Parts: sequence; C-alpha cells; structure tokens
Amino acid sequence: MTILPRLFVPIILTLCSLLPTLAQAKLLGVSVSPKQGIADVAQGQSFAVRWRVSTTPSHDGGAFSPQGQIIDPVTNAVLLAVNHPLNRSEGAGPFSFDETLALTPTQLQEWQTKGITALRYQRSFSSASREALVVTGDLMIELSGHGEANVPRSPSAGLFVHRLTLRFENARNRRSFNAGSSLRARVDLHYSGTGLLQGEWQIAREQSGEKSPFKPLVSVRKQLPLSRREYLVSPELPTTEPGQYRVRFCVIPLVVTPDRLTLDSQCPEPELISELVYRVGSDNLRDLVAIELVTSRAITLTPTTALQWKPISGVAVYQLQIYKSGATAEVEGADFVLRMVRGADQTRLHLSDGARQQLQPGQQYRWRITAHDENANLIGSSALAEFTYLP
Repeated sequence: MTILPRLFVPIILTLCSLLPTLAQAKLLGVSVSPKQGIADVAQGQSFAVRWRVSTTPSHDGGAFSPQGQIIDPVTNAVLLAVNHPLNRSEGAGPFSFDETLALTPTQLQEWQTKGITALRYQRSFSSASREALVVTGDLMIELSGHGEANVPRSPSAGLFVHRLTLRFENARNRRSFNAGSSLRARVDLHYSGTGLLQGEWQIAREQSGEKSPFKPLVSVRKQLPLSRREYLVSPELPTTEPGQYRVRFCVIPLVVTPDRLTLDSQCPEPELISELVYRVGSDNLRDLVAIELVTSRAITLTPTTALQWKPISGVAVYQLQIYKSGATAEVEGADFVLRMVRGADQTRLHLSDGARQQLQPGQQYRWRITAHDENANLIGSSALAEFTYLP
C-alpha cells in the first residue's frame, strides 16, 4: 500500500475541487439575428447581423470567430470566406457581436448561374480556454430575382424534403367511401432550404386482387420559399367504380444520378413517396353511425376521470383519438397525440399511465370515439369533445 506524503494531500484535494468548475466552464451555443434573409440578385444585398454567444457563468475564456463562410447548402462547399474576425479575449458571456455582411450583384449572379438558389452564412466560435468546444450558428439567405431579365431561373439545388405525410383532405379518418363521393388527398411537406418542387399525383386501381401500375393524375411544379412546411391538395380522386384504389404523391428529383439503382421509374426517390389506400363501395353502403358521448363535452380530465360513450351495433373495436386543441372545428393530421383501443363490450375508458405521459398539464385537448368492424372499416364516430388535462 502506497502512502502519500502529507504535502500532496491538500494539493490533490484542491485539484479535485477545481475539476467540476473547469468542466462546467464552456461555450453553450450561438444564436443569430436575423435567422433568414432574402438577397436581391440584381441589386446586391447587405445584412446587419448580430451573433449572440452564450456560456456557463464560470467561463472566462471569451469567444472568438476568425472568419465567416458563405456555404452552398446542397454540397456544403465553401463559396466565400469572409475574413472579418469577431473577438472577445476574456470573460463570461453572453457575448454580442455585430457585423455587416455585404453581397455584391456580381457574387450573387455568379452563384445563381451555377444553380444555387440559397446560401448559408456560417460562423463558428471557440474560446481561449483549454476546452476545445466549438459552437456554430447559421443565417439562411434566399436568392431572389435574376441578374438579367431574359435569363431563366436555374432549377433548384437548395431544397431538402425531409418528410411527406399523406391523408384525405375531407375525410381524414375514413378509408371506405360510397360510389360518387367527392374525395381529395392532401400531402404535408416538411422541408428546409428553398427551391423548385417537382412532383406528381398518381393513382392505381386494384383489379382481381392484383396491384395495377400507377397512372399520373397531375404534375406539380411549385417554387417553395424559405420555410419549413407546405401542403398540396390533389385533384378529385376516382370514386365512380367500386374497388380498391391506391393514391400517392412522389417528389421527382430535378437530377437523377445515372448510376443510382431505380426500382420505380415513376418515382425515382423511394424516400420521397407517400401513399394511401381507399375502397369505393356500392351506393347502398351505409352511412356512419353517430356515437353518443356520455361524458360531458367539456371536462377537466384527471387520472381518475373516465371517458364514456353509448354502444352501437356491429362493432369489433372502439378507438379513442386525442388531438391537440386548435382554433378550428377540424382536426389536422399534425395535431394527433395518441390513440387507445377497446373491445366491443367496453364503452368506458381511463387513460393509461403511458397515455397520460404524452399530455401536458393544463393543456386543452380534443377527443372522440370511432367504431370499426371486423374488417377495420370505419362504421361510426362521435363528435369532437374537449378536456383540460390536470394530473
């Protein structure tokens, strides 16, 4: 057993007491104002940019950014280095740095002719302390207009579609419809950047239980602004003949890599397809049955509160659906929170522990009960009711 000299003991204790402080001294993040901007290609553009760097209270190493970078958001290539250092040599944040970013018409027109329609201005900040953490902030810039009036805008290279969600526009929770029903689909696009969206609505009808190839309904070409979400509505979907149909929306890339394996020539990007299936019945398909709620239409819901409704015939399962409360009488697909299923003989329901964990205290929600037959067809639905959740 090794015995340390007494002299070393207080030194070790002192170093140990400093370790948490050293570990906590760091940069936390960067925010930028404005977050987005538009640059006029013909006139050029100047932006008054403010960077704000936050740190822990124990941080004393200041903050330093040697340069900014103009980046193509598609390829991540650096188009221009802005050699203007921003520096606070010491102290704790938050630090504020102001600068003017000036983009000339020549620069903007050169980038536009290369097919670039959006830019990312980025700065990374570090400090003089020992920790190596680097924090980064971004300003997104959309290119607007053209350098010359007779030069067409290049196809988009700065648009990223992250997710597509497809649902029926006027019958969100149904998959079976009477012949002759009016029916449209809606696709919600979640994206970043900006540029030209090119896509196509397609339809296929199954015959004799076999899948048929898709046929185009209508093509879509739309310039998407710097935003995060957009939605598109389909033309009227076919409902004149009974049978099962598949409708889909697919994003068509402007450039397809020649050596890329393509399984579907109509939709070259498998990740950018969203599809729905629906069935058209005969004219005598019965209408939905209205489910009567026993629970009041507006309540405060606690762990002991039961949601209750009156039974209807022909049911295999009931389904509780909960949505975020909104300003309109309809519920949107993005507002969905959770669902719970109950058997045909159960018309009273308490939220489970897992379900309650998905609700926010004090928040208002909408709920309803739907009924489904043994083939999972929707045969009944209640009106929407509301509750305020209090755990």
